[in-house]
Amino acid sequence: MLFCGGQCLASNYVNYKDITKHSQSNCAVASLQFQVAKRVYEEMKNDEQFMGQFRKFQKKDFKKSEITLGEIKKMLEAQNIILKNIAEVILDLAEGKELIK
Repeated sequence: MLFCGGQCLASNYVNYKDITKHSQSNCAVASLQFQVAKRVYEEMKNDEQFMGQFRKFQKKDFKKSEITLGEIKKMLEAQNIILKNIAEVILDLAEGKELIK
């Protein structure tokens, strides 16, 4: 796997009281999440409107009060795109289709 979400050791400890024992299903979910995130990024990285929503978060002097309700709405819409992609990948898996190579 190319990505570590960081939750595995804690999850292993909670489930098995041993950080070295892991659940294959948790690994599969983490892998799927990474694949979907990668797919969304590849599809959206050149979309100026989508990427523009996140520039404010790159500012070093960011303040919570700078976020407007409209910006929150745009972020939620972006999250809905991600959730839709996750659902599509899950359906693809259920149908036996190949994922990202």
